[in-house]
Amino acid sequence: MIDEVHLLHPGSYTCDDAMVAAAIASADATAAAIDDVLSEQRVMIGFTSGRAAASRRQFPKTLHNITGSNARNAQAIRLALHVSTDAPGPWIVATVPPQHMYGMELSILLPLLSGMAVHSGRPLFPADIAQALEEVPPPRVLVSTPVHLRAMVASGHAFPRTEIIISATAPMDAQLARDVERVMHGELLEMFGSTETCVFARRRTAVEDAWQLYPGVTLVPHAAGTSVNAPWFTAPTPLQDFVDLQGDDRLSCEDVTPISLKSLGKRASLADLTRRVLAIPRCHGCGRVSARTGIGRHDSARCGVGRGARSGREGHHRPARPCR
Repeated sequence: MIDEVHLLHPGSYTCDDAMVAAAIASADATAAAIDDVLSEQRVMIGFTSGRAAASRRQFPKTLHNITGSNARNAQAIRLALHVSTDAPGPWIVATVPPQHMYGMELSILLPLLSGMAVHSGRPLFPADIAQALEEVPPPRVLVSTPVHLRAMVASGHAFPRTEIIISATAPMDAQLARDVERVMHGELLEMFGSTETCVFARRRTAVEDAWQLYPGVTLVPHAAGTSVNAPWFTAPTPLQDFVDLQGDDRLSCEDVTPISLKSLGKRASLADLTRRVLAIPRCHGCGRVSARTGIGRHDSARCGVGRGARSGREGHHRPARPCR
C-alpha cells in the first residue's frame, strides 16, 4: 500500500519509526519543522474504501484542515473531562488502526498536536483492552467502536475506570451506550464525521439523540441534500447522510443511505432492521445477505449471529438460528 502511494505521488516521503525517533530526540527541531509548514500545505491524503486504487477516492488535507478539526476534538474531550486546556493531557488507548481516518484523528493527531499521550499497543479482545487500560494512568480515554464495546460489555470482564470512551465507525444505540458507561464508569462520546470531513459533531449517546455540532460548523441544506462547512474547511463538503437540522447547532441523522428491504408489501430500512435484530436477546451481530435469484432481481435477508441456549450438558450450546 505504501509503495502504491509513492507511485501515485512522486516526491512524497514516509513518516516512519526512524523519523519519529529523531523527532523525539530533538523536540525543538520538530516544533520548528511544524512551524515551517505553511497552513495550506498538503500534509495528508485520506482515501475512501475500495479494493482497487481506481475505486478509492482521495481527499487531500492541509495543515489548516487537520489542526482546525483536531483542536475541536481535543476541546470536546477536555470539556467531557471537566479540565482546562492547559491541564495535563489524558492517556489514549485505541482499538482502531491508525491508518483508518478515525484512528488517525484520535490516536495520532491528538497526541501529536494536543499534548495527549497514546498507549503503544494494539489491543483487540476485552482482556487485552483491560490490560492496556491498566498500564496507563488516569485520566484514560478509550477510542473504540460499537463492535469492540459490545464485546467488552458481554465479556463480564472488569475494566479500570475509564473517564471517556469514544465511539465511531457505526451507529451506537442508547442502551449499549448506557451499558458501556456502567461497565467503564465513564462517559461515552459518539463522534460524527467521515474521511471527507473529519469529525465535526459529537453526542453523549446514553442521554441524548441529537448531535452537537462543533463550534464554527454550519450545515447548508440544498436540493441534493446537505453540505457541511467550517472555517478550517477548504470548501463546503456534501454529506452522505440524511440529516435534520435542529436549531443552529444540532442535527439528527437518518440512515447513511436510503437502502430498504421490502417483503410482503412492508418496507423497512436496513438501519432500523439492524437495531431490531441486535435487540434480540443473545444476538451479538447481524449482517445482510443478498443473492441474485433472477434477471434484475435480488433477494435479501437480515441474519443475526448469537449464542444458543444451553443444552443439558454443561459447556455445550445449541447453535443459534438465523434471525430473518
